[in-house]
Amino acid sequence: MAAVTLTITETRPNTTVDFMRDDQDFIQYIQKYNHFRKRNESAGWTTSPDLLTRTVMHTYNTRDDLITFTNDPLVAAYTAAIDSYNATNGITITRIIS
Repeated sequence: MAAVTLTITETRPNTTVDFMRDDQDFIQYIQKYNHFRKRNESAGWTTSPDLLTRTVMHTYNTRDDLITFTNDPLVAAYTAAIDSYNATNGITITRIIS
């Protein structure tokens, strides 16, 4: 099976609205998936010139690996927390799997 890329893009209404910061405990937790979850660590989030949009890409070895990752209970809960924060703060988020 071919590699799968998840591209996440967030756009905030203005620069006074903060993007949600990644929780360090969560970052440490997801390290257990690094054998099939890759991220361009040199870039991390890429921010647009107007500072309103940020994008990050994660590549997984297979679609099944992506499903395993996103179905993890802690990952699912953290994703829901991100979605809630973004909805409350007027931030749009898109997730594209390619």
